[in-house]
Amino acid sequence: MKFNPADLRPFDVQIFSGRTLFDTVISVFTFSRADHVEVTLDEETSIASRNGKGADYYTRRDKGLRYVLRPNIPVDVENAVAWFEENLRGKPYGYFDLLQFVGITVPDPGVICSQTSALVFAAGGAPLFNQKYPAGIITPRDHLITPRLDLIWSFKPNNLMRLTSTPSPPSP
Repeated sequence: MKFNPADLRPFDVQIFSGRTLFDTVISVFTFSRADHVEVTLDEETSIASRNGKGADYYTRRDKGLRYVLRPNIPVDVENAVAWFEENLRGKPYGYFDLLQFVGITVPDPGVICSQTSALVFAAGGAPLFNQKYPAGIITPRDHLITPRLDLIWSFKPNNLMRLTSTPSPPSP
């Protein structure tokens, strides 16, 4: 089922799975096919830190889109965007930050996609993750398991049912 961009709302989260060597490396180190995340501003624009480009506003894309998640908590979009403008926009991509996925911390002036998402949501008063958990080790996959985002679209309809259904209680 193809996703309709007109269904997007501000701050919906888009999860991608790519096919480049770099995407594969991220997938291997994060144990997930989800290797990139972007935050929707409108049906044409996303906030993200893209590989090789850094943190900025980007034209929304469909290639590799696997999931769309929607926050189930209020987000102060105006404050989040203002914070992004002042603190993250223009930062380079944080290649060395990726080493945190394997337990190696190297100072890096850049920022990665999942870190961008986590920080922007927190700036909008809607932290997606425990604030004691360092933003630099949050992965795109972590967005799929936070209780603060609801799955609204999946590239495989059966994934949507599996991820949103309530498990049955164990039999006595």
